[in-house]
Amino acid sequence: MLNHKVSVKDRNGGKTASFKLEMSVMSDHLHVSSGKSQFEQVTAINDSDVEMFLKTGSLPKEAHAAREFVKFMQTTQGLAIPGGTVKGLVRSRLELLVDCACYTFLATKPSRTVSRVYQSIFRPQRKFSERFEDNSEMCFVCDLMGNMGLASRVSFTDLTFQDGKVNLVPMTGSTYETVEKGSKFLGSFTVRNYDDADVGAILFALGIGRGNGIVLMGRFKFTNQSWGRVKFNVPNVDTGKYVKAFLEAHKGHVRVVEER
Repeated sequence: MLNHKVSVKDRNGGKTASFKLEMSVMSDHLHVSSGKSQFEQVTAINDSDVEMFLKTGSLPKEAHAAREFVKFMQTTQGLAIPGGTVKGLVRSRLELLVDCACYTFLATKPSRTVSRVYQSIFRPQRKFSERFEDNSEMCFVCDLMGNMGLASRVSFTDLTFQDGKVNLVPMTGSTYETVEKGSKFLGSFTVRNYDDADVGAILFALGIGRGNGIVLMGRFKFTNQSWGRVKFNVPNVDTGKYVKAFLEAHKGHVRVVEER
């Protein structure tokens, strides 16, 4: 398993680069929840509706003022995928796809509620985590993404909604604010003290150069194929060069999993 650890890189030294990151929605719907509900105005209530309510205590059937829905994540710039969500996706994929990574969330306490679809796609293995305690070497995922006591060399901005359709979609007894197929998001990521294999690892985790390129994200991704399918792209960059460097650096330790 951990048979080719890497030397821990300086958190502040070396070269730094930022890469533009585009994300396209490939499924019918995508929802990344804010965890908050909101009410949408459906039909305006006019004076006669108010008069009826005062007389009878009820409104006409067609005059319901609002309906509740689960909001999509939002910032001051509008709908967005948090940078932390994208970073978590990258780390989880590397831990699942590279056998020399030291940790998966099934490591110490396997869950009985983990999706069977998740298990069939990723076939997660039990592994053990390690902490940074002034060691000179550790698993390359921790060196890149950080762990307890060791800062990450990678950061992601929020991916902000650029173009597409927003909808309210009923699902499992609730209504969700979604972005629809073809919608686009834009952000970036920055890597510090990096080599080509580091960048390639991030790209590979994002589905670039891996299988059909689809990555699962958001609500209902394991229960309904009409939800939670996205593709990432880094424009104007030779992504193949970086992915090749990553695969060569960790040859024999990487699984190519096609998310579906």
